[in-house]
Amino acid sequence: MTRQIVVEPDAAAEIERIDDWWRLHRDKHPTLFTSELTAAFRRIAALPSAGKAVAGTTISDVRRVLLPGCRFHIYYRYSQTQVQVLAIWSAQHAERPDL
Repeated sequence: MTRQIVVEPDAAAEIERIDDWWRLHRDKHPTLFTSELTAAFRRIAALPSAGKAVAGTTISDVRRVLLPGCRFHIYYRYSQTQVQVLAIWSAQHAERPDL
């Protein structure tokens, strides 16, 4: 069963900001971020348990997957019908988003 992807407003704003930056500064691969994001959304919609569980969050059952080429994590949780995208966060940060 493929679940619906629901992107929270803060995560949507981050996606737009990152995509704008990526297209402006990565002239050899300007669409890498959106390509990896789209592929990851397809993967977690079909198999949401694929992500690694994230401990120590105030929101329950948070998972994450890595976009390997651009080094961002997608933080999400899921139910029987949807995947809720909570944050997009650089894997380069020492800390994680406040969830």
